[in-house]
Amino acid sequence: MVDPYGSLGLVAPPVFLEPSSFTFLFPINGLWSAISKDSLRTTYVQEWNFTLERQLSKSYSLSTGYIGKTGRKLLAFRPFNAAPFVPGTDGSGRPLSTEANAPTRAPFLPGIYGTGGLYLDNSFTSAYHSVQLELTKRFSKEFQFDTSYVLSKSIDSSSTNNLGGCLSNPFDVRADRGRSDWDRRHAFVFSGIWSPTVHEAQRGFLGRLVGGWSLSGISAVQSGSPVTPSAGQNTALDGSGCSAHPDLVGNPIITHSSRADIVANFFNRSAFALPQIGKYGTAGRGIFSGPALVNTDFAALKDIRIRERYSFQFRAEFTNLFNQVNFNNPVANLSSAQNGQITGSRVGRSIQFGLKLLW
Repeated sequence: MVDPYGSLGLVAPPVFLEPSSFTFLFPINGLWSAISKDSLRTTYVQEWNFTLERQLSKSYSLSTGYIGKTGRKLLAFRPFNAAPFVPGTDGSGRPLSTEANAPTRAPFLPGIYGTGGLYLDNSFTSAYHSVQLELTKRFSKEFQFDTSYVLSKSIDSSSTNNLGGCLSNPFDVRADRGRSDWDRRHAFVFSGIWSPTVHEAQRGFLGRLVGGWSLSGISAVQSGSPVTPSAGQNTALDGSGCSAHPDLVGNPIITHSSRADIVANFFNRSAFALPQIGKYGTAGRGIFSGPALVNTDFAALKDIRIRERYSFQFRAEFTNLFNQVNFNNPVANLSSAQNGQITGSRVGRSIQFGLKLLW
């Protein structure tokens, strides 16, 4: 619609446009915020925990606890004018609902407001629950370490860190409630520092060679992050521009015979199917996990004394010390030729050295 006012017999308000830099077209799409202070409710977060700690000995302590957290009325953008599907055909046999005619089916001011507009809303929620165990050794006898294990689950209806923009079903926020994008069901971490005092004075050749070292490292083992399958197309024909979830028709989890099999066929692709035209898929967010993560970082530091006031400090840092392969999540888009495949991984081992003068 070029002139919505003319169709209503009204005079358009005066406006100045610079044709070389701006073009104003209907229908209008974009980001919309609240129209009044009462349109948005107050976001709130509730947290609670219960922790037991026990001193096992002079150097060792054990902690175990439960931690919970919920978020309500969280803010994010969502499609507000998606077109409802109208089944059937017209007198000429043409479908009443197509992607092209979605703007004419928009529920709010069709032709003026488009179906791709996004509205700031706080209908989103989150919840986190975890059991955490931690064993700590205080620094003594040249050694200190801290190790922890966390069994947790985080779910939400939007994991955005930039206020989002899409819902797989614009008419049902709860359809996108599932495992948070950062959820890791199991997480184990070990970190430690060893500072031997042998030849601490660094006298003689052997003392200068062996003394002054400090070794530290951190190892992490985590289960995979969630994978959310996508239909790769908007089968609901609602004009929102958001990809629908597919239908879940089987079990996506399969066993693998080799690493090559993991890369080529991570999940059961036949477990998903395109929804019927006009329908939203039944598969949820984060319904299975991607590859696990195992990583070790290591650092070696040596203080080299020159005189009482002067010394060098040498540092060697190894990221991903054992060069372990940590795969990215697989492609989970039914419309992609690489659906089910892993196409990348995290960075491999890197080493850097540093030397600084202290005085």
